Amino acid sequence: MNKKCIFVNGGLGFLGCFISLELIKKGFNVIIVDRMVQLAHMRDGLYSTFVNERLSLLKEHDVTIVTMDIDNSQKYLKLLEKYSPVAIYCMNAVTDVKFCNTNPNTAITENIAKVENILNYISKTNTNIRVVFASSASAYGHFSKKEVDETSPLEPVNIYGYSKMASEKLIQLYNHIYGIPYTIIRPSSPYGPLRVNKTITQIIIEKAIREEIVYINGDGEIKLDFTYVSDTVQGFVLGGTEKGASNQIFNISYGEARTLNNLLKIAKTFFTKLKIEYKAQDKAAANRGALKISKAKHLLNYHPQVSLENGYSKYIEWYLNGNYAKLL
Repeated sequence: MNKKCIFVNGGLGFLGCFISLELIKKGFNVIIVDRMVQLAHMRDGLYSTFVNERLSLLKEHDVTIVTMDIDNSQKYLKLLEKYSPVAIYCMNAVTDVKFCNTNPNTAITENIAKVENILNYISKTNTNIRVVFASSASAYGHFSKKEVDETSPLEPVNIYGYSKMASEKLIQLYNHIYGIPYTIIRPSSPYGPLRVNKTITQIIIEKAIREEIVYINGDGEIKLDFTYVSDTVQGFVLGGTEKGASNQIFNISYGEARTLNNLLKIAKTFFTKLKIEYKAQDKAAANRGALKISKAKHLLNYHPQVSLENGYSKYIEWYLNGNYAKLL
């Protein structure tokens, strides 16, 4: 019996890589479609090592990798015809908030137009293909309360958050017009090994290893729902494969708001000489908190396992035990 096929656009990215590996374990035939342009910019020093490790992991599991830009309609349509996927994960995006704010044209092209490309291809071929879209907690903007659920208003405060909100609306419109099924996932602050996007969890570790000052926006009391990569991936895989997830939106996170100072406290147990300086809060940063994950627990049987104390400690140990400090 042939395995069901799933495409993972942007499958060489941080989450895309681990989602692909988990789908393989679940018995799916995974086709990664990635143009590798962003990865090429990082092919130096430490991040080159991380990217190569992702590639090695995928090759070990015989994942098919197709190098192409998804706006190449003829080539992508031929892929759809050849493999007949049951789902397409849209993981490709520019995720750097500051970059999106200073390069809005690029952000809109990469984060919105390319989602529309996929929706258009599906509408012309097989409208039963489910779109699994990687949105973001950034789409909520400033949280209206300490814990937001999927019905909370989307009022983004930066271009990145706007691009995710706009893509969500596009996906829902294509569902309304063409009947294309979807699952929208809103993750929050994923972290863990092989990440190269320079989020705060990563910056703290690398600055500490270099014995450089860690600059924190604000007083360090801003809260985020930090989620270890394995928990985030669990949510994405369940969302893309469970029947009950069709045409649904899910918050996927650990479900607990923690401050940047909490992160720093954990880091200090490994780096006793950690140097920290606080500066003015970034105006593009949203006031956030916890994501309510009761819907994912109920419909997907999603149960995150890794607390911030355990996850961030594992992440730091991974840096130190892998001798990556020598590359910094």
